[in-house]
Amino acid sequence: MYQYYRLQAQKKRKQMIDALMWQQEQGFFFDYNYKKKQPSPFYSLAGFYPLWAKLESQEQAEQLRRHLSLFEVDGGLVTTQKKDLSKSQRQWDYPNGWANLHWIVIQGLVNYGYIEDAARITSKWLRLNEKVFAETGKLWEKYDVVRCTVGRSGHYKTPPGFGWTNMLYIKLHETLSTLTCAVAREESNPERFCGEQ
Repeated sequence: MYQYYRLQAQKKRKQMIDALMWQQEQGFFFDYNYKKKQPSPFYSLAGFYPLWAKLESQEQAEQLRRHLSLFEVDGGLVTTQKKDLSKSQRQWDYPNGWANLHWIVIQGLVNYGYIEDAARITSKWLRLNEKVFAETGKLWEKYDVVRCTVGRSGHYKTPPGFGWTNMLYIKLHETLSTLTCAVAREESNPERFCGEQ
C-alpha cells in the first residue's frame, strides 16, 4: 500500500513540476515566480533537480543535457547564466560554483545514462578542488569555477573547510573510477581506465 501512495505522490509531483516549471520551447526547467504566476526566464542549475529526483522523461533529460554548455567551464559548473545578474555580487551567481549543485547535476546525468558528461564534470570539479587546495591548504565553501580560485564572496566572506565541499570531494573521488570505467566499457576499451578491474 505504501508503494502505491508513494508512486501516486511522485506522479502528482511530476505533473506539477512539468506544469509550472518546464518550458518546452527552451527545453529547460525554470524557477516558478509565484507572485507573477509564471516561470522565470533565468537559467540556473536548479533546472537539473528533476533529473536528480528521477522524475522526468529521457526526452526531457536530453534537452536538459544540451544546456550543459551554458554552465560548464574549466572548473566545473557555474551556478547561473552570466547575463542579467544583479549589480551586487550574490554568492549563488556566476562565476561561483557550489559542491551541492555539482552533485545534483552529476547524479542527474548518471540517472539518465549520461556517464561521459558526468565523468567529465566530476574530473573538472576534483581538479579545481586540488588546485586551490595546493595553493591555500584548504577546501572552500564555493569556488569561482571560471577563474579556478576561491569563490567570490556575497554577503559574507567565503569560509574554508565547508562540510558539503569536503564530503563531495571524497564522494566524487570514489565515484570517478566507477564513471571512467563505465565510459571505457562504452568505448570497448576496458583497460583504458579500469586498471586491474
